[in-house]
Amino acid sequence: MPTGNNKRPKFNLIIIAAVVIATAVLACLFISFLSNKIPSWVLFEEKTMSITSDYECILKDKAVQVHDKRGQTIWNSDKDIKVQDVMCLDLDMDNQNEMVLLCWKKGKYGKALPFWEKDNNDWTQHIYIYNIRNNEAHAIWMASDIGLVVSQWKTLNVGDIQAILIRDTSGKDTLWRWDSWGLKQTDSSVNFLCVGDNLIQEAIYETGLTDGKGFDYLYKDFTGEIKKADYAVINQETIFVDDPKLYSGYPYFGTPLEVGEAILNAGFNVITCATNHALDKGTYGINITADFYESEDITYLGIQQENEKYEPYKVLEKNGMKIGCFNYTYGVNVDKGNVPENIVHIVPEDEKLKEEVESARSFCDAIVVFIHWGKEYSTVPDDSQKKLAQYLCDLGVDVVVGTHPHVIQPMEVLQSKSGHETLVYYSLGNFISGQNIAETNIGGMATFTFSYTIEGVAITDYSLIRHELKY
Repeated sequence: MPTGNNKRPKFNLIIIAAVVIATAVLACLFISFLSNKIPSWVLFEEKTMSITSDYECILKDKAVQVHDKRGQTIWNSDKDIKVQDVMCLDLDMDNQNEMVLLCWKKGKYGKALPFWEKDNNDWTQHIYIYNIRNNEAHAIWMASDIGLVVSQWKTLNVGDIQAILIRDTSGKDTLWRWDSWGLKQTDSSVNFLCVGDNLIQEAIYETGLTDGKGFDYLYKDFTGEIKKADYAVINQETIFVDDPKLYSGYPYFGTPLEVGEAILNAGFNVITCATNHALDKGTYGINITADFYESEDITYLGIQQENEKYEPYKVLEKNGMKIGCFNYTYGVNVDKGNVPENIVHIVPEDEKLKEEVESARSFCDAIVVFIHWGKEYSTVPDDSQKKLAQYLCDLGVDVVVGTHPHVIQPMEVLQSKSGHETLVYYSLGNFISGQNIAETNIGGMATFTFSYTIEGVAITDYSLIRHELKY
């Protein structure tokens, strides 16, 4: 017969089970406690802001009050929300500001009726928008899921509209504007694609004209990329003429207008023209070239007709962003004689250059300088390029794009003493060319993007891609 107490093992099992259950319950309670907390990184602001001339909002102790002009409280935020921040702006362009709350509340809006998920007990972030009219606050939009969690935000004037710039917890900045009903993310960037010298030598234009090929074929391998860019920039090394008797190659170029039509067909919409060959056909070539671009409503830089007032830069504007664009050349290959100074933009002396850049900087969000400089066929920038690039950086220029050496030179980011950074492409080399000198058959395609950020407009992406030249 078995002997001893056989009840103890059962008792031990009961104790173990109780401990396991208790541990699980405590773990669930702890997890629930953590999930119900507002994240520790959240900073609750305190401020007083004018909504309109009749109303102001006061954010204090995670709650908002709206006062009329007599100081009477006409509205309080709900007790079950904690307000992180508030802003006032005219989102819907009705000439009256809305009040926008960034707040936290337990639960969230679902995708179906009754919308509010009451059984959700987690703190989630919300954006509530109100109109304040006739001593009442009217909720016009409430959202608990815009696809991100806001860590910072600010109001931003984008052209004629007011918008909200949001930085999420991953550090990504996005722009939001009112669209019929509610906030909608909108394009917050402007991107550039730039290529080097479009050097139309005699063999190239003769092939296009005599074989009936035209010139579209020169650019067909790149049209997809070109047309994706907001601004596609090409350096038109050679000047246009409309008289076949003046067609010519090296050393004094005269290029058929049909080449201009082809570069526009390819998708280029910004043309840099300040090159050492700009005066190869005198003022006649300048006038023909300028007339052509103006008739096509295309932005061209670096040259002007002789009867025009000197304008050192033009402003490109897209998505509310203003970008000042300059184009200079180190010089020209012919004696300028009595040619007006404004007709080709030569790099000015330092003080004049400073004045011109500061003029653009005063109302532009970003500055790009396209410059014809350097030593031909050298794959490294010379001292004069480096010195001028640093000076442009010190002046606050954001991007410098170089041409003229006919070969690719490096890309780098310079920094001024004040901490300003300038992206420099010393040379993009050739884009179209019949040259057979070493490395002139490889071109560079530069891309860079300006975006709205919490700190201001900044370069958020850039690259330099090498490509083989064909014609």
